[in-house]
Amino acid sequence: MLTWITTLVLERSTALPQTVSLGLTAVVWASVVAVLSSVPASLARSTLYDTERRLDRRYRRLFDREHGFVSSTSAARVANRALYEASLLERSVSVLDRFGGHVVFWPHAVRPFQVFRLGALCAGVVLAVISWPAEWSWQPGDVWDQWSALMPRWDDVKLALPIVLVLLGLFAVSSRTPLLDRIRARDEAAKDANRLLARWAFGAAELWEVALRRAEDVHRLSGVIVDERCRTLIPGTSYSRGIVVDLRDGGDIVTWHRLGKELRDPQSLEESMERLRDLNEEIRRAGLRYVAWNLVPSATSFIHRSGFDWLYSSPQSRSHAYLDDDGLRRMCHGWLSNWHRDDYERNRGVDGPGAELARDQLSERARTLELQLEVAAVMLLFRAGSLRVAHDRISRRMLGNPWTKLLSVAKS
Repeated sequence: MLTWITTLVLERSTALPQTVSLGLTAVVWASVVAVLSSVPASLARSTLYDTERRLDRRYRRLFDREHGFVSSTSAARVANRALYEASLLERSVSVLDRFGGHVVFWPHAVRPFQVFRLGALCAGVVLAVISWPAEWSWQPGDVWDQWSALMPRWDDVKLALPIVLVLLGLFAVSSRTPLLDRIRARDEAAKDANRLLARWAFGAAELWEVALRRAEDVHRLSGVIVDERCRTLIPGTSYSRGIVVDLRDGGDIVTWHRLGKELRDPQSLEESMERLRDLNEEIRRAGLRYVAWNLVPSATSFIHRSGFDWLYSSPQSRSHAYLDDDGLRRMCHGWLSNWHRDDYERNRGVDGPGAELARDQLSERARTLELQLEVAAVMLLFRAGSLRVAHDRISRRMLGNPWTKLLSVAKS
């Protein structure tokens, strides 16, 4: 199969020079590699975009399997698994993109220039050489010999090198915008962006710690929050273990799960989110949002999932997704509203099974609200984990790898 493709290309390029024919064969194989890479890359991207939805479904199945009693440890395990899968998929997409995985951005567009990615071209050259027919009139090694014969001698290189350097210097200083100014502007923008990124990473670490506590509290106290909403909406009622109890019907209010339970430090959540919003706005005002975004490509997907990215999000980021007090209030009022109270009171006064049916319907709404609160808490665990991953990758980039450290020592 491999030899057949190479032979087909060579038969149709016999009139071309050997170098062009070899390059065309390599490009054809690079195209094959890019198309084959785009299929798993597209599947991985679609799976990556669906991460939060899959996390929602996975937790709902766990909630049903555990009959509504999911521990905080199990919830954290589900969120961490989704975060690990997202990290693995993002790394897979990054690797496949080096081999032209974006050539077919399934199913929206075709990007032919992705064929010329370095990984695709190298794979194309290797496949062309491996699949080269042995009976062909010339071999890839012959092209190398021809290029070697055309290479200038070292004496000629020593003679031409000063002239080339002088010409490059003249080009650098004589253009409309001198090349040195462009390089200096790029370096200054990168320095400013790096300083802002360091501050953003610190703010992300702060918000991660606060959001993690908030998610754990909301998940642990979801029943207490629903109970508070029932007491406020319909005085004399209480909620516990999926059931709404009405004292006016002779029920007993269960209070054992309320002892010593409250949300920790809500003010810190607001302050941490506000600091990160201010940093996002500072990046925008400095005109460095694209520069900062391109400096940390390995962290951009997690920054975006956290809801506090400076490139796409509005200045007022999704604070309700972080379950601040206003977000919790809106969620409770949406699932247990005044309309549900009026409907319950109207049906409760009817003799017969209507009163029991009204209480069952109210209990179902309250139980759904408890599930929604727990799902939102798990989503917040995932977003907090995204902040942690983004902080770690930005910090790792600031610290550098062994190669960058070695180059820095050599430069100094």
